[in-house]
Amino acid sequence: MPADAYDDAIDLQIGLLSAGDPTAKSYPYPSLSALGDQEMRRFRTVVLQNAYLTVTILPGLGGRMISIFDKRTGKEILPRSQTLLPQPGGSRGVSLADGLQIQVGVEDRLNSMGNVDTALERPMDDESPAGVWISETVGGTGISWQAHVHLPADRAELLIETRVLNRTRLPVAYRGGISIGIGNGCVRGNTVYVESLDTGFSLYSTEPPFSLPSLQGDRLRFDRDLVESVLGPRQVDYWSVRLNPWSGLGGDPVAGDQVAILVSENALSIQTSRVFLGAKLMVQTTGGRVLESPADLYPERITAIPLGEFTGQIAAVAVQDAAKKVLVLSEVTTASPQPDEVWNLSMAMGTRHLAYLLLAERALAQDNLAEADEKLEQALLYNGDDPLMWWLKALVGRLSGAAEEGQTELLNAHYLAPLEPALRAEAFLAQSQEMGKEPNPLLGALEENPENFIEVAAMLTETGRWDQASRWIDEAIRHKDMPMLRYLWAYAYLMGSRMEVQAAEQLNEAAKLEFGPPFPFRAVEIRALRFLTERFPTDLRLAQYVELLSQVGRLQG
Repeated sequence: MPADAYDDAIDLQIGLLSAGDPTAKSYPYPSLSALGDQEMRRFRTVVLQNAYLTVTILPGLGGRMISIFDKRTGKEILPRSQTLLPQPGGSRGVSLADGLQIQVGVEDRLNSMGNVDTALERPMDDESPAGVWISETVGGTGISWQAHVHLPADRAELLIETRVLNRTRLPVAYRGGISIGIGNGCVRGNTVYVESLDTGFSLYSTEPPFSLPSLQGDRLRFDRDLVESVLGPRQVDYWSVRLNPWSGLGGDPVAGDQVAILVSENALSIQTSRVFLGAKLMVQTTGGRVLESPADLYPERITAIPLGEFTGQIAAVAVQDAAKKVLVLSEVTTASPQPDEVWNLSMAMGTRHLAYLLLAERALAQDNLAEADEKLEQALLYNGDDPLMWWLKALVGRLSGAAEEGQTELLNAHYLAPLEPALRAEAFLAQSQEMGKEPNPLLGALEENPENFIEVAAMLTETGRWDQASRWIDEAIRHKDMPMLRYLWAYAYLMGSRMEVQAAEQLNEAAKLEFGPPFPFRAVEIRALRFLTERFPTDLRLAQYVELLSQVGRLQG
């Protein structure tokens, strides 16, 4: 069935509260206290569902997600008491742990049990996700947030994309993330298991840094792992979380990215969040034997594989997708992930454009052109006068086949910096590769200042697009052969395709050229020389350049 989104209602038994005078922590809201009484109350709900999951959200209780029902096994993923009983604590005197809720501080939002705004997002076709926008201006903090919760049509997973805004002209305390009431569930790494329900889920941030999920009493916190828990004036923080539920495996599985596996005494059980065609199962026995088997995995059913003669002899299990990416390994580590300095840069307004540029270059190096374009769009929001940002966006457009003659990106770059050498390089790279061996006359003007050939080579190398860097250098040496061009070409050969022989040929050609300026100074040049020196430790000319860099204190690039 396709995904769907609709309004509904639910009857819940809930503890009653009384309001008192505001306190320093609850202001501008009244303080709250439990009356000790309960009543059945009807709440409006927003429901998202597809073939695998039904998700129920309560706008009248802070927009919290109160239920994730796994239709595949008939099990409720989120533990919930028969009666929703707020407990003493929190900024207003009581707090309610049940369900999944958005957090913008160390404690629950002041309005976490009040009403929030919602807007349904109905699917446009059978393949589109179902979603809802949830919005709140958090009184007393100067913060507002909007969350886009959506359920894909073809996957048993939930996506939460959140934008948090400091609406004021002053810094405000901030801690973004989610909390989930999990009762007596246990936490291991990014996964949660509730034994009484035989259910669990995995949490991943698609845009780190996030700390590992941590248990605080009977609830789980999954928080932004920030250097400073502060939002600057009018600053926006964007983050997203993916929740992959699993259930009915009969025990505490090892869960990875969209796959959970359970090795029991005599069988191997696998549950996935989406279809994996051409997957491969790899099993290592206690005797060291490795067994492999192809498998098509589907989210609507648990794949159970009897172990037969290998019962009781399984040491490790791994699942690979068709691209040989390991989706899950039965021997997993729960060590804390290393902080991602790039994402830390994204929190400071002065370095946000740089963070998104670096993220775009990561995506570009991985040939994820859509993500690279998206990150460059974000970078340009914070630094729209950077001609090189517009140049890189034009390059991404060309590689994705979306470039058009006179495209806006190149026009903007030309307007901002009409003599930028990267623009002449882009004009060359956009031409057909079926050209002769003579130097291209389009680049003749660069011969007056040949170091520009190295500058563009370094810029293309920084993007991680070794194919583009190699093509440029191949043309550049027809105009002016220089050692650093050869070294960057050797670096591109090794990083892009591990072509040792071709890299060695470039080093030999560089050694035939005169040792002299232009000397390397760019960070990527220094990285390349250090890398090449490790791979070719007996190359005397390389050693000469490295010695020079050491003498002038520039070897730390």
